[in-house]
Amino acid sequence: MRLDYNEDEIRGFILQLGSEDDDIANEAIDALIVSDPEIKIPLFIQALPENNSAGKQRICFLLGGCEEECCVPPLLDMLDDGDDFVAAAAIEALEQFARSSIVTPVSEMLYSDNPHVVKKTIHCFGKMLSAGVVEAIEPLMRFVKMTGHRATRLSAVQNFKYLEKENLLPVIDELKKLHDADLEPEIPLLMDELEIRQEDNAIKEIKRLYRGLSSQKYVYQKACESEVVAYGKLAADIMLEIMFAEGTDTPQFVKAVSIVKKMCWKALPSIRNLIETFNEFDIKHKMHRLGALISCLQPVLYPELEPAMLGLLDRSILFEPTLHADLQSQLRSLKTSIHVALAEGGCTAAMADLIAMFGDGRNITDEELLKAIRLIGGQEFLRPLSDMHADPSYPWYVKKEAEKAFAAISKRTGSEGLPSLADFSKPETNN
Repeated sequence: MRLDYNEDEIRGFILQLGSEDDDIANEAIDALIVSDPEIKIPLFIQALPENNSAGKQRICFLLGGCEEECCVPPLLDMLDDGDDFVAAAAIEALEQFARSSIVTPVSEMLYSDNPHVVKKTIHCFGKMLSAGVVEAIEPLMRFVKMTGHRATRLSAVQNFKYLEKENLLPVIDELKKLHDADLEPEIPLLMDELEIRQEDNAIKEIKRLYRGLSSQKYVYQKACESEVVAYGKLAADIMLEIMFAEGTDTPQFVKAVSIVKKMCWKALPSIRNLIETFNEFDIKHKMHRLGALISCLQPVLYPELEPAMLGLLDRSILFEPTLHADLQSQLRSLKTSIHVALAEGGCTAAMADLIAMFGDGRNITDEELLKAIRLIGGQEFLRPLSDMHADPSYPWYVKKEAEKAFAAISKRTGSEGLPSLADFSKPETNN
Protein backbone atom coordinates (compact mmCIF):
# COMPACT_ATOMS: atom_id res chain seq x y z
CA MET A 1 0.00 0.00 0.00
CA ARG A 2 1.46 3.35 -1.05
CA LEU A 3 1.83 6.20 1.44
CA ASP A 4 2.31 9.06 -1.04
CA TYR A 5 -1.04 9.41 -2.78
CA ASN A 6 -1.45 12.88 -4.29
CA GLU A 7 -4.48 15.15 -3.97
CA ASP A 8 -6.18 13.95 -7.15
CA GLU A 9 -5.79 10.30 -6.16
CA ILE A 10 -7.20 11.00 -2.70
CA ARG A 11 -10.18 12.81 -4.23
CA GLY A 12 -10.80 9.70 -6.34
CA PHE A 13 -10.74 7.43 -3.29
CA ILE A 14 -13.18 9.72 -1.46
CA LEU A 15 -15.61 9.47 -4.38
CA GLN A 16 -15.43 5.67 -4.08
CA LEU A 17 -16.52 5.80 -0.42
CA GLY A 18 -20.11 6.23 -1.56
CA SER A 19 -20.02 3.10 -3.72
CA GLU A 20 -22.65 0.41 -3.21
CA ASP A 21 -19.90 -2.15 -3.85
CA ASP A 22 -18.33 -2.83 -0.44
CA ASP A 23 -15.12 -4.14 -2.00
CA ILE A 24 -14.55 -0.87 -3.86
CA ALA A 25 -15.36 1.19 -0.76
CA ASN A 26 -13.12 -0.93 1.47
CA GLU A 27 -10.18 -0.61 -0.93
CA ALA A 28 -10.67 3.16 -0.85
CA ILE A 29 -10.77 3.13 2.97
CA ASP A 30 -7.53 1.14 3.12
CA ALA A 31 -5.80 3.67 0.86
CA LEU A 32 -7.18 6.68 2.72
CA ILE A 33 -6.13 5.35 6.12
CA VAL A 34 -2.46 5.50 5.10
CA SER A 35 -2.72 8.76 3.12
CA ASP A 36 -1.19 12.06 4.23
CA PRO A 37 -3.47 13.62 6.91
CA GLU A 38 -2.63 17.14 5.76
CA ILE A 39 -4.06 16.37 2.34
CA LYS A 40 -6.93 14.04 3.17
CA ILE A 41 -8.54 15.75 6.19
CA PRO A 42 -9.48 19.00 4.37
CA LEU A 43 -10.80 16.90 1.48
CA PHE A 44 -12.87 14.74 3.88
CA ILE A 45 -14.40 17.86 5.42
CA GLN A 46 -15.14 19.32 1.99
CA ALA A 47 -16.73 16.11 0.69
CA LEU A 48 -18.69 15.17 3.82
CA PRO A 49 -21.92 17.17 3.26
CA GLU A 50 -22.01 16.31 -0.45
CA ASN A 51 -21.85 12.51 -0.08
CA ASN A 52 -24.58 9.89 0.13
CA SER A 53 -25.41 8.15 3.41
CA ALA A 54 -22.86 5.36 3.01
CA GLY A 55 -20.14 7.83 1.99
CA LYS A 56 -20.86 10.07 4.97
CA GLN A 57 -20.70 7.14 7.37
CA ARG A 58 -17.34 6.05 5.96
CA ILE A 59 -15.92 9.57 6.08
CA CYS A 60 -17.02 9.82 9.73
CA PHE A 61 -15.16 6.57 10.41
CA LEU A 62 -12.02 7.95 8.77
CA LEU A 63 -12.22 11.26 10.62
CA GLY A 64 -12.50 9.30 13.86
CA GLY A 65 -9.14 7.74 13.09
CA CYS A 66 -7.47 11.16 12.96
CA GLU A 67 -6.45 13.19 16.02
CA GLU A 68 -6.59 16.70 14.58
CA GLU A 69 -8.91 19.17 16.29
CA CYS A 70 -10.34 20.27 12.93
CA CYS A 71 -12.10 16.86 12.65
CA VAL A 72 -14.47 17.63 15.53
CA PRO A 73 -16.71 20.41 14.08
CA PRO A 74 -17.69 18.50 10.90
CA LEU A 75 -18.49 15.41 12.97
CA LEU A 76 -20.70 17.51 15.24
CA ASP A 77 -22.43 18.89 12.16
CA MET A 78 -23.34 15.34 11.12
CA LEU A 79 -25.39 14.92 14.31
CA ASP A 80 -28.01 17.11 12.59
CA ASP A 81 -27.74 15.37 9.22
CA GLY A 82 -31.24 13.89 9.46
CA ASP A 83 -29.98 10.38 8.71
CA ASP A 84 -29.80 8.28 11.87
CA PHE A 85 -27.10 6.01 10.42
CA VAL A 86 -24.91 9.04 9.71
CA ALA A 87 -25.56 10.46 13.18
CA ALA A 88 -24.62 7.12 14.76
CA ALA A 89 -21.40 7.00 12.70
CA ALA A 90 -20.53 10.55 13.79
CA ILE A 91 -21.13 9.70 17.46
CA GLU A 92 -18.94 6.61 17.18
CA ALA A 93 -16.17 8.72 15.61
CA LEU A 94 -16.47 11.37 18.34
CA GLU A 95 -15.64 8.68 20.93
CA GLN A 96 -12.02 9.17 19.89
CA PHE A 97 -12.03 12.84 20.92
CA ALA A 98 -11.95 13.31 24.70
CA ARG A 99 -13.13 16.92 24.72
CA SER A 100 -15.46 18.57 27.22
CA SER A 101 -16.61 20.83 24.38
CA ILE A 102 -18.44 17.98 22.64
CA VAL A 103 -20.46 16.87 25.67
CA THR A 104 -23.38 19.29 25.25
CA PRO A 105 -24.05 18.73 21.53
CA VAL A 106 -23.65 14.95 21.83
CA SER A 107 -25.92 14.81 24.90
CA GLU A 108 -28.89 15.90 22.77
CA MET A 109 -28.62 12.56 20.96
CA LEU A 110 -29.53 10.73 24.19
CA TYR A 111 -33.13 11.66 23.41
CA SER A 112 -33.18 10.45 19.81
CA ASP A 113 -36.15 8.37 18.65
CA ASN A 114 -33.70 5.82 17.28
CA PRO A 115 -32.55 3.29 19.95
CA HIS A 116 -29.34 2.62 18.01
CA VAL A 117 -28.39 6.31 18.20
CA VAL A 118 -29.14 6.36 21.95
CA LYS A 119 -27.01 3.26 22.49
CA LYS A 120 -24.09 4.80 20.57
CA THR A 121 -24.40 8.01 22.59
CA ILE A 122 -24.31 6.19 25.93
CA HIS A 123 -21.26 4.26 24.77
CA CYS A 124 -19.63 7.52 23.64
CA PHE A 125 -20.14 9.04 27.09
CA GLY A 126 -18.67 5.92 28.66
CA LYS A 127 -15.55 6.40 26.56
CA MET A 128 -15.35 10.04 27.62
CA LEU A 129 -15.70 9.16 31.30
CA SER A 130 -12.95 6.55 30.94
CA ALA A 131 -10.73 9.31 29.49
CA GLY A 132 -11.49 11.63 32.40
CA VAL A 133 -14.05 13.96 30.80
CA VAL A 134 -16.12 14.40 33.97
CA GLU A 135 -18.44 16.88 32.25
CA ALA A 136 -20.22 13.80 30.85
CA ILE A 137 -21.54 12.88 34.33
CA GLU A 138 -24.33 15.46 34.41
CA PRO A 139 -26.05 14.59 31.08
CA LEU A 140 -25.84 10.87 31.84
CA MET A 141 -27.35 11.37 35.28
CA ARG A 142 -30.09 13.59 33.83
CA PHE A 143 -30.85 10.87 31.27
CA VAL A 144 -31.08 8.23 34.01
CA LYS A 145 -33.60 10.39 35.89
CA MET A 146 -35.73 11.31 32.87
CA THR A 147 -35.99 8.23 30.70
CA GLY A 148 -38.31 5.33 31.41
CA HIS A 149 -36.52 2.67 29.39
CA ARG A 150 -34.93 0.31 31.90
CA ALA A 151 -32.21 -1.25 29.73
CA THR A 152 -30.82 2.07 28.48
CA ARG A 153 -30.91 3.58 31.99
CA LEU A 154 -28.93 0.63 33.35
CA SER A 155 -26.46 0.94 30.50
CA ALA A 156 -25.96 4.61 31.36
CA VAL A 157 -25.45 3.87 35.07
CA GLN A 158 -22.92 1.15 34.32
CA ASN A 159 -20.68 3.76 32.66
CA PHE A 160 -20.19 5.47 36.02
CA LYS A 161 -17.78 2.67 36.94
CA TYR A 162 -15.12 4.52 34.93
CA LEU A 163 -15.08 7.43 37.39
CA GLU A 164 -12.32 8.16 39.86
CA LYS A 165 -13.20 7.70 43.52
CA GLU A 166 -13.75 11.42 44.21
CA ASN A 167 -16.30 11.59 41.37
CA LEU A 168 -17.89 8.18 41.92
CA LEU A 169 -18.87 8.72 45.57
CA PRO A 170 -21.21 11.68 44.84
CA VAL A 171 -22.75 9.75 41.93
CA ILE A 172 -23.52 6.78 44.20
CA ASP A 173 -25.09 9.12 46.78
CA GLU A 174 -27.27 10.71 44.09
CA LEU A 175 -28.41 7.31 42.78
CA LYS A 176 -29.34 6.22 46.31
CA LYS A 177 -31.56 9.30 46.71
CA LEU A 178 -33.62 8.25 43.69
CA HIS A 179 -34.99 5.18 45.54
CA ASP A 180 -35.43 3.56 42.15
CA ALA A 181 -36.04 -0.20 42.19
CA ASP A 182 -34.61 -0.63 38.68
CA LEU A 183 -31.33 1.01 39.63
CA GLU A 184 -30.83 -0.34 43.14
CA PRO A 185 -29.00 -3.53 42.00
CA GLU A 186 -26.41 -1.34 40.24
CA ILE A 187 -25.49 0.62 43.37
CA PRO A 188 -23.71 -2.29 45.17
CA LEU A 189 -21.76 -2.96 41.96
CA LEU A 190 -20.53 0.62 41.89
CA MET A 191 -19.65 0.39 45.59
CA ASP A 192 -17.71 -2.78 44.78
CA GLU A 193 -15.68 -0.65 42.37
CA LEU A 194 -14.64 1.54 45.29
CA GLU A 195 -13.61 -1.51 47.31
CA ILE A 196 -11.67 -3.00 44.41
CA ARG A 197 -9.81 0.28 44.00
CA GLN A 198 -8.43 0.33 47.53
CA GLU A 199 -4.77 0.89 46.74
CA ASP A 200 -3.28 -2.42 47.94
CA ASN A 201 -5.88 -4.47 46.07
CA ALA A 202 -5.80 -2.19 43.04
CA ILE A 203 -2.05 -2.36 42.47
CA LYS A 204 -2.14 -6.15 42.33
CA GLU A 205 -5.18 -6.14 40.08
CA ILE A 206 -3.73 -3.55 37.68
CA LYS A 207 -0.54 -5.56 37.28
CA ARG A 208 -2.58 -8.73 36.71
CA LEU A 209 -4.67 -7.00 34.05
CA TYR A 210 -1.55 -5.58 32.44
CA ARG A 211 -0.17 -9.12 32.08
CA GLY A 212 -3.49 -10.01 30.42
CA LEU A 213 -2.61 -7.66 27.57
CA SER A 214 -0.20 -10.35 26.35
CA SER A 215 -3.02 -12.85 25.92
CA GLN A 216 -3.52 -14.38 22.49
CA LYS A 217 -7.27 -13.85 22.90
CA TYR A 218 -8.15 -10.45 21.44
CA VAL A 219 -11.45 -10.07 23.31
CA TYR A 220 -9.72 -10.78 26.65
CA GLN A 221 -6.96 -8.30 25.76
CA LYS A 222 -9.49 -5.53 25.13
CA ALA A 223 -11.36 -6.35 28.34
CA CYS A 224 -8.13 -6.11 30.35
CA GLU A 225 -7.24 -2.84 28.64
CA SER A 226 -10.63 -1.32 29.45
CA GLU A 227 -10.36 -2.36 33.09
CA VAL A 228 -6.85 -0.90 33.49
CA VAL A 229 -8.02 2.40 31.99
CA ALA A 230 -10.88 2.50 34.51
CA TYR A 231 -8.42 2.57 37.42
CA GLY A 232 -7.35 6.07 36.42
CA LYS A 233 -4.43 7.88 38.04
CA LEU A 234 -3.16 4.89 40.04
CA ALA A 235 -2.98 2.83 36.85
CA ALA A 236 -1.26 5.72 35.07
CA ASP A 237 1.42 5.82 37.78
CA ILE A 238 1.98 2.06 37.42
CA MET A 239 2.11 2.25 33.62
CA LEU A 240 4.74 5.01 33.79
CA GLU A 241 6.71 2.96 36.29
CA ILE A 242 6.64 0.00 33.89
CA MET A 243 7.67 2.18 30.93
CA PHE A 244 10.81 3.48 32.60
CA ALA A 245 11.83 0.36 34.54
CA GLU A 246 15.05 -1.44 33.72
CA GLY A 247 14.36 -4.48 31.57
CA THR A 248 11.14 -3.14 30.00
CA ASP A 249 11.23 -4.24 26.37
CA THR A 250 9.60 -2.52 23.40
CA PRO A 251 6.34 -4.57 23.39
CA GLN A 252 5.85 -3.90 27.12
CA PHE A 253 6.53 -0.21 26.59
CA VAL A 254 4.08 0.02 23.68
CA LYS A 255 1.31 -1.65 25.71
CA ALA A 256 1.82 0.74 28.62
CA VAL A 257 1.84 3.79 26.32
CA SER A 258 -1.38 2.61 24.68
CA ILE A 259 -3.07 2.44 28.10
CA VAL A 260 -1.86 5.91 29.11
CA LYS A 261 -2.98 7.40 25.81
CA LYS A 262 -6.50 5.99 26.27
CA MET A 263 -6.65 7.43 29.80
CA CYS A 264 -6.15 10.91 28.35
CA TRP A 265 -7.17 13.44 31.06
CA LYS A 266 -6.96 10.84 33.85
CA ALA A 267 -3.26 10.35 33.12
CA LEU A 268 -2.48 14.08 32.90
CA PRO A 269 -1.32 14.59 36.54
CA SER A 270 1.03 11.59 36.34
CA ILE A 271 2.50 12.65 33.01
CA ARG A 272 2.93 16.23 34.18
CA ASN A 273 4.76 15.07 37.31
CA LEU A 274 7.05 12.82 35.24
CA ILE A 275 8.05 15.66 32.90
CA GLU A 276 8.45 18.17 35.74
CA THR A 277 10.82 15.90 37.68
CA PHE A 278 12.77 14.33 34.79
CA ASN A 279 16.52 14.91 35.12
CA GLU A 280 17.99 11.68 33.77
CA PHE A 281 19.67 13.20 30.73
CA ASP A 282 22.61 10.84 31.21
CA ILE A 283 20.47 7.71 30.63
CA LYS A 284 19.87 7.18 26.93
CA HIS A 285 16.96 4.75 27.06
CA LYS A 286 15.02 6.95 29.49
CA MET A 287 15.35 9.99 27.23
CA HIS A 288 14.24 7.84 24.30
CA ARG A 289 11.20 6.55 26.18
CA LEU A 290 10.15 9.98 27.39
CA GLY A 291 10.33 11.34 23.85
CA ALA A 292 8.30 8.41 22.54
CA LEU A 293 5.68 8.87 25.27
CA ILE A 294 5.28 12.60 24.55
CA SER A 295 4.93 11.91 20.82
CA CYS A 296 2.13 9.39 21.44
CA LEU A 297 -0.09 11.50 23.71
CA GLN A 298 -3.40 12.87 22.56
CA PRO A 299 -2.71 16.40 21.25
CA VAL A 300 -5.50 17.82 23.42
CA LEU A 301 -3.15 17.39 26.42
CA TYR A 302 -0.26 19.37 24.98
CA PRO A 303 -1.45 22.85 26.07
CA GLU A 304 -1.90 21.54 29.62
CA LEU A 305 1.68 20.23 29.62
CA GLU A 306 3.31 23.39 28.23
CA PRO A 307 4.84 24.67 31.51
CA ALA A 308 6.27 21.23 32.30
CA MET A 309 7.74 20.80 28.81
CA LEU A 310 9.22 24.31 28.76
CA GLY A 311 10.86 23.58 32.13
CA LEU A 312 12.28 20.34 30.75
CA LEU A 313 13.81 22.22 27.81
CA ASP A 314 15.40 24.74 30.21
CA ARG A 315 16.93 21.94 32.32
CA SER A 316 18.22 20.13 29.25
CA ILE A 317 20.25 23.18 28.20
CA LEU A 318 22.27 22.90 31.43
CA PHE A 319 23.05 19.23 30.79
CA GLU A 320 23.75 19.38 27.05
CA PRO A 321 27.39 20.58 27.14
CA THR A 322 28.35 17.81 29.58
CA LEU A 323 27.00 14.92 27.48
CA HIS A 324 29.00 12.82 25.04
CA ALA A 325 27.96 12.71 21.39
CA ASP A 326 25.66 9.69 21.68
CA LEU A 327 23.69 11.22 24.56
CA GLN A 328 23.59 14.62 22.85
CA SER A 329 22.00 12.95 19.82
CA GLN A 330 19.36 11.30 22.02
CA LEU A 331 18.73 14.57 23.85
CA ARG A 332 18.21 16.28 20.50
CA SER A 333 15.61 13.63 19.65
CA LEU A 334 13.82 14.21 22.98
CA LYS A 335 13.87 17.99 22.45
CA THR A 336 12.45 17.48 18.96
CA SER A 337 9.50 15.55 20.42
CA ILE A 338 8.91 18.38 22.89
CA HIS A 339 9.08 21.07 20.19
CA VAL A 340 6.58 19.19 18.02
CA ALA A 341 4.22 18.81 21.01
CA LEU A 342 4.54 22.51 21.90
CA ALA A 343 3.89 23.47 18.30
CA GLU A 344 0.81 21.20 18.17
CA GLY A 345 -0.52 23.24 21.08
CA GLY A 346 0.36 26.53 19.37
CA CYS A 347 3.06 27.45 21.92
CA THR A 348 5.84 29.75 20.63
CA ALA A 349 7.59 30.29 23.98
CA ALA A 350 10.51 28.01 23.01
CA MET A 351 11.06 29.58 19.58
CA ALA A 352 14.64 30.63 20.39
CA ASP A 353 15.64 27.03 21.08
CA LEU A 354 13.78 25.84 17.96
CA ILE A 355 15.74 28.35 15.85
CA ALA A 356 19.01 27.25 17.48
CA MET A 357 18.27 23.57 16.86
CA PHE A 358 17.38 24.17 13.22
CA GLY A 359 20.28 26.50 12.46
CA ASP A 360 20.88 26.53 8.74
CA GLY A 361 19.17 23.17 8.33
CA ARG A 362 22.37 21.15 8.11
CA ASN A 363 21.76 19.48 11.47
CA ILE A 364 18.42 18.06 10.33
CA THR A 365 18.62 14.29 9.94
CA ASP A 366 14.89 13.54 9.85
CA GLU A 367 11.64 15.35 9.17
CA GLU A 368 10.28 15.60 12.73
CA LEU A 369 11.64 19.04 13.65
CA LEU A 370 10.26 20.38 10.38
CA LYS A 371 6.74 19.60 11.64
CA ALA A 372 7.19 22.08 14.49
CA ILE A 373 8.61 24.67 12.10
CA ARG A 374 5.67 24.17 9.75
CA LEU A 375 3.20 24.79 12.58
CA ILE A 376 4.73 27.86 14.28
CA GLY A 377 7.84 28.95 12.34
CA GLY A 378 8.36 32.45 10.94
CA GLN A 379 10.05 34.00 7.91
CA GLU A 380 13.54 33.42 9.32
CA PHE A 381 13.15 29.75 8.38
CA LEU A 382 12.37 30.35 4.68
CA ARG A 383 15.92 30.61 3.33
CA PRO A 384 17.28 27.48 5.11
CA LEU A 385 14.13 25.54 4.17
CA SER A 386 14.68 26.48 0.54
CA ASP A 387 18.33 25.43 0.73
CA MET A 388 17.31 22.07 2.17
CA HIS A 389 14.78 21.57 -0.60
CA ALA A 390 17.42 22.25 -3.24
CA ASP A 391 20.14 20.10 -1.62
CA PRO A 392 20.36 16.67 -3.32
CA SER A 393 21.84 15.07 -0.19
CA TYR A 394 18.49 15.19 1.67
CA PRO A 395 16.02 12.27 1.31
CA TRP A 396 12.79 12.95 -0.54
CA TYR A 397 10.64 12.73 2.61
CA VAL A 398 12.71 15.41 4.36
CA LYS A 399 12.44 17.63 1.29
CA LYS A 400 8.68 17.06 1.26
CA GLU A 401 8.40 18.27 4.86
CA ALA A 402 10.64 21.25 4.05
CA GLU A 403 8.37 22.16 1.13
CA LYS A 404 5.24 21.90 3.31
CA ALA A 405 6.86 24.02 6.04
CA PHE A 406 7.88 26.68 3.50
CA ALA A 407 4.34 26.85 2.08
CA ALA A 408 2.71 26.97 5.54
CA ILE A 409 4.99 29.77 6.77
CA SER A 410 4.48 31.80 3.60
CA LYS A 411 0.72 31.49 3.93
CA ARG A 412 0.63 32.16 7.67
CA THR A 413 2.92 35.20 7.61
CA GLY A 414 1.30 36.76 4.57
CA SER A 415 4.48 36.56 2.52
CA GLU A 416 3.01 37.26 -0.90
CA GLY A 417 5.86 39.63 -1.70
CA LEU A 418 8.57 37.09 -0.86
CA PRO A 419 10.24 34.90 -3.48
CA SER A 420 8.81 31.44 -4.07
CA LEU A 421 10.55 28.22 -3.10
CA ALA A 422 11.90 27.95 -6.65
CA ASP A 423 13.16 31.55 -6.58
CA PHE A 424 14.85 31.04 -3.22
CA SER A 425 16.59 27.95 -4.58
CA LYS A 426 18.25 29.85 -7.45
CA PRO A 427 21.96 30.63 -6.89
CA GLU A 428 22.51 34.21 -5.82
CA THR A 429 24.39 36.34 -8.37
CA ASN A 430 26.47 39.48 -7.90
CA ASN A 431 25.63 42.50 -10.06
